[in-house]
Amino acid sequence: MIEIAANSRAKARASRKPSSDVVIALGIFGVLFVTLVTLFSLHQLGFIHRVNAEIAPYQSNAEMFRWRCPEYRKIDQLGGGTLCVVGAPWKAAEKRGILWGDSHALHFAPLVDITARKAGISLVVWYKCPPYIDQLNVKRWRPQQPSYSANCAKSRAAAMNWIGKSGDAKVVVLASAWYDGLSTLYQREGDKLSLTNGLKLMEIGLAKAISTIDPTKRDVLVMAQFPRFQNAPQPCNIARISGLMRRKCDPSALQISTAETRRLMDPVNTALEKAVATTKAQLIQTNVSVCQSDQCLTRLNGEFLYMDAGHIRRNLTPQTRTRLAKILGLDAAFAKIGRGALATPTAGLQMFGALTQE
Repeated sequence: MIEIAANSRAKARASRKPSSDVVIALGIFGVLFVTLVTLFSLHQLGFIHRVNAEIAPYQSNAEMFRWRCPEYRKIDQLGGGTLCVVGAPWKAAEKRGILWGDSHALHFAPLVDITARKAGISLVVWYKCPPYIDQLNVKRWRPQQPSYSANCAKSRAAAMNWIGKSGDAKVVVLASAWYDGLSTLYQREGDKLSLTNGLKLMEIGLAKAISTIDPTKRDVLVMAQFPRFQNAPQPCNIARISGLMRRKCDPSALQISTAETRRLMDPVNTALEKAVATTKAQLIQTNVSVCQSDQCLTRLNGEFLYMDAGHIRRNLTPQTRTRLAKILGLDAAFAKIGRGALATPTAGLQMFGALTQE
């Protein structure tokens, strides 16, 4: 009986052993499964690599504002520090001068570099403060920086001293966030802070600055403010690139309405126009040339142009910088004062009709 039971159990175990066909099928299934997993992983890695490559230029403000200055020079009258020089090489330039302003002088610098170089003009970059803050006629209320206006006045005096006494200062380019901070401008303690009063003070201060620079002795260009977003656009821009939408972004978050830009900037543009009206200075209307349809230009050559709500990325590709400079009318403006052939000031506007958000 024991032997019969043992034989029965052996036969049962043998009956449960898979056949060779089943083993082969399982093997094929395993190979296919591993292959599919590998292919999916490679596809995902490729997707991640592509997304990472597209996001790389936007990974931080520091990266988006990164740009290699072509030349540096030490100018004793301007603090004695080493300053960036854009445009033609300083020693070989037909004209020299200064690009003066706040952070907007910095964000325009790569574009000015291209056009000034073609015109044979070399410019040292001086980016301490807006040129109209002198602590006498115009001050800025910044309680967190109580010495701001005094420091700006010193910076302004240094620039004016160099412009007036240096034989190199044949071109002066002024750039600023003219709209931003208007409601913080005042002349005397107790003055009402308002956008209306700020506009008047900015116009007066800029007119005085241009008069002191003296456009009868040198070329003066005033660059209007580039259009701005109401909120920082980069979170939605990165979500658009990656496709990983943690929360849905309204398409308008990556658009700038021309109508809204006109509402904000037209009063400022008018003040700028009045400030240069009685002089030989040129006004470059940068917020007009990029707003020729319902929406202002925010993408070009497939690149998103903005670092934050109001600054142009400085790490744009050379092709995009060159094209944007032409759209803004910088080529035409610098050609009028440099060695280039005379061009109409609206050249940037004329070519904009063929442009779309790219």
